[in-house]
Amino acid sequence: MSHLTLLPVPAPLPADPTAAAILAAAREADNAKQALAQAIAAATRAEYHLIKLAGLSNDPNAHRTIGRAMGSLTRLGELAGDALAYGEDAHAHIL
Repeated sequence: MSHLTLLPVPAPLPADPTAAAILAAAREADNAKQALAQAIAAATRAEYHLIKLAGLSNDPNAHRTIGRAMGSLTRLGELAGDALAYGEDAHAHIL
């Protein structure tokens, strides 16, 4: 008959606050990157619908308004793309 000796279970080590902060920062940077990618996709979809709208309209005023909106969406996409690149860079530096 064998005897089992029960050893006390060691208490869990306290979480390293530095590691926890690094992981939290990396997670939030990743969330920001995902949000920017979604913004780019939404701007692209909006541009698509404006192009469809322009094809349906013969009104020159509507075309001017659509053109301004397209320019704004294009700029939004460019800025979001730049921000996404910065987010990827930040994420890489964090990790």
